[in-house]
Amino acid sequence: MITQEQDRSGPGPFGLMHQMWAPADQSDSAFFRTTLEDVVLADQLGYDSVWIAEHHYVRGKAFYARLPHIEIFIARLISETSRIRLATGIKLLILDDPEHIAEKVRLLNLLSDGRVILGLGQGSPDELGVRDLTSDEKRLMFRTRLEELVGYLDGGLAANGLALTPDYPIKIAETVWVGVRDDVSVAQAARLGTNFIVGEAELGARQAPYITNYRGAGGVGEARGARLVCVGETYERALADVRVPAHQLNDAFSKGKYQKEMVELGMMSADAALDEHEILGRLEYAVGAPDDVTEQLYDYITTTGVNALNIMVHAPGISQESAQRSLQLFMSEVAPALVSALAKNDP
Repeated sequence: MITQEQDRSGPGPFGLMHQMWAPADQSDSAFFRTTLEDVVLADQLGYDSVWIAEHHYVRGKAFYARLPHIEIFIARLISETSRIRLATGIKLLILDDPEHIAEKVRLLNLLSDGRVILGLGQGSPDELGVRDLTSDEKRLMFRTRLEELVGYLDGGLAANGLALTPDYPIKIAETVWVGVRDDVSVAQAARLGTNFIVGEAELGARQAPYITNYRGAGGVGEARGARLVCVGETYERALADVRVPAHQLNDAFSKGKYQKEMVELGMMSADAALDEHEILGRLEYAVGAPDDVTEQLYDYITTTGVNALNIMVHAPGISQESAQRSLQLFMSEVAPALVSALAKNDP
């Protein structure tokens, strides 16, 4: 959990989530330039953190993500920002060595005056490339590496007993967030004293049990949620901004494991969404004027039990103007109305 000393935020625990998705026809250079502009704006507006996703491989799809190594981009962002915390959101622990991760997070926190967060996850099969792992094997590997990593961060010693460099102390409760779903991994996160995070791809009702399990296992850290958000001066304006991106996201998500699981659990219809309003409902995309978005996010917060919230304003194909408008309107008109709802979920 972020301490008062480290809290450099505006009105509350609100972050910017960026999956680093971009349309296939957008160049990498243009994408990273606009992303940098958005992070700088979020820093100026008072967002407490930005969460930057790790993804691998160019894919023949309408959109795909562009950042294989988050730490390199974070190093650039340190010099461009002054107060916002910079998070790996999330880093695939299975694809990196725990000792090296410990060294990198120490160095980045030294360079940023303690502004770097380590968000960790297990990764989906298409992210792991040629690594042929079953779900059980992947989860076991993650838990083994997380245990090892926390040991390095806590003690500052490598496997051979030598001290890690640089000599920058890391507090687990202020630095590490874990995004996992299975009961054993959730319990481990609570036991190790990490914070907890869920993403934008599942319904709030599906995420609620993960947070309940984390709290039930003794987790007292921050439980941070995430929703897709588009705020406009009017509902009609916001709807026009997300119409194309929402269809693209729905098409992609409908082929993914999360929606398939929710259909199997009876939480979502197996029928294809017929219109844009049904699509927004399937995505739990918070869209509209400030009051509309406030109401939708309030429902999400009360359903899940999260006590911090990331908003994801970047969807494939959305304009830079729309994304930045959402960042500004959310912080000025929506965030203040949600602070008390988040505080009610503090452990």
